Amino acid sequence: MTSYPGADRALRAIRRSAVLPVLREPDQARLLAHADRLLASLFDVVEPTTTTPGWQTCLARLRAQYPDAVLGVGTVLDADHPEGADLPAALRRRSQS
Repeated sequence: MTSYPGADRALRAIRRSAVLPVLREPDQARLLAHADRLLASLFDVVEPTTTTPGWQTCLARLRAQYPDAVLGVGTVLDADHPEGADLPAALRRRSQS
């Protein structure tokens, strides 16, 4: 059993993906441009990291534009940190420790 709604779907998509693009960009414009290219083509899983200034805004926009995409956010420090992201097993393991 998973710890949040959509976890099973997210984990299936991650396992199915041969490549998981991690997007660490210096600004929102670059992050969104790269994520748009990836999600509009072959990818349904991307990970925009929380090191990009304004990552929360980017995540909200990507979630709205690509509702079926699986969006990670890099290192998750706590359950409140990545609102809007699809949290895989790493967070579940941490919360069970």
